[in-house]
Formats: sequence, C-alpha cells, structure tokens
Amino acid sequence: MKCGKLYEEYNLLLSKRVACLQRRDELETQISLIDEQLNRLETAVLVLDKGVYHKLTILRRCSIMDSMPIEARKISLECGNAMTALGGIPASEETEKSLMLWTSGQASFKDGYMQALSKHNLIEA
Repeated sequence: MKCGKLYEEYNLLLSKRVACLQRRDELETQISLIDEQLNRLETAVLVLDKGVYHKLTILRRCSIMDSMPIEARKISLECGNAMTALGGIPASEETEKSLMLWTSGQASFKDGYMQALSKHNLIEA
C-alpha cells in the first residue's frame, strides 16, 4: 500500500515536470520569435535613424541585464568590480549604489545605466 502511494506521488510529480518542460519549450519558441521581430525592427530603425537605433540598443542590453537571476547579478558585479580595479578607475558612489540596488532586485539596470551615460554626456538627458 505504501509503495502504491509513493508511485502515485511520483507519477504526479513526473507529469508536472513534463508540463513544465513543455511550457519552457513554448516560451523559448516565443522568445525566439520576439527576438526575430526585434532584430527586424532594429535593422529598419538603423536605416531610418541611428540615434533611435542607439536608444533601442541600450534598451535591449538593459533588458538582458534585468533578466539575469539575482545570483548571476552578484557574480556580474564582482567581475565588473575586478575589471574596474584593474583599470584603476573606480565607479562613482552613485553608480555603486545603483548597481547594488540592481543586484538585489530593488531597481532596474536601465535606471542606473542611463544615469551614468547621461552624467558623462554619452546620451541626451
């Protein structure tokens, strides 16, 4: 009797796993289609207006950073800190603060990134 109950529980969990894997495949297909659409739009915008293309590129890069899991963000920040230490140019306190907020999931990467680009006159405010 005990084995029958375990077998039922196992089958239930297994069916849930299969459903999740199928959903993952569906989402990966949707993401691929969206990426193709974004690429087509970016190609068209590049021809029409390089300034707008630059802004779209920034948005895409920021969305990739924001989609990183929290643990990966911490590793990314550690790597970035090591690279800036090697270069001898530390990040400003403001940038460090925004990166810490991003790392903990309390702020978007875009907010801090846009602020830093604007501060150094790399984009229009």
